[in-house]
Amino acid sequence: MTKTHPITVSSWTLGDKCSFEDRCKAASEAGYDGIGLRAETYVDALNEGLTDKDILDILAKYNIRCTEVEYIVQWCEEPRTYEQKYKEQMCFHMCELFGVKHINTGLMEDYPIDYTAKKLQELAARAGKWIIALEPMPYSGLPNLDKTWKIMQKANCDNVYMLLDMWHWVRADQPYNMLTKEQAKRVISIQLMTLIQDHTLNQFCVMNQCMTV
Repeated sequence: MTKTHPITVSSWTLGDKCSFEDRCKAASEAGYDGIGLRAETYVDALNEGLTDKDILDILAKYNIRCTEVEYIVQWCEEPRTYEQKYKEQMCFHMCELFGVKHINTGLMEDYPIDYTAKKLQELAARAGKWIIALEPMPYSGLPNLDKTWKIMQKANCDNVYMLLDMWHWVRADQPYNMLTKEQAKRVISIQLMTLIQDHTLNQFCVMNQCMTV
């Protein structure tokens, strides 16, 4: 297992129709170091009747770890819904349980930079020792590196980093050499995409993999 830069299979790759043990078994047999879990897929495991100890035992059985936790959203809303408050706290608990240091975080709504930076400060304060990993996506309120970086600079939080997804980077029409050395120091995770053809469905499927840096 790669302890320094673990290769993780995203929770999205395996979907939400498999059991927790099947998820671990498939990832282990494919050679991954870890699995990603969304708050929803963690709750699915609990809904199977598993306890936190059961979940840790299954991970150990397949010699695999949970190395990615996601996904905090709607953190700029005022007021925030109870659903999002619960989900946020669930992500914090998952980090504690699995020893994951960062939480993948997105923002679909588009707000001004100053307002977003203020809300990011509040989120970072709630996260405490956990790292908020902002994910720029071209169809979101963090559409590219430029706006995301401006928000991060304005917020000036030690526990805010970036998660860079190759799929979204390319679709935002960003050149590969635009990332500065200063910005690179604030990248905690890189997502890699693989397209495989499903001949039974005559379509391409996206395989999402993540490398923690």
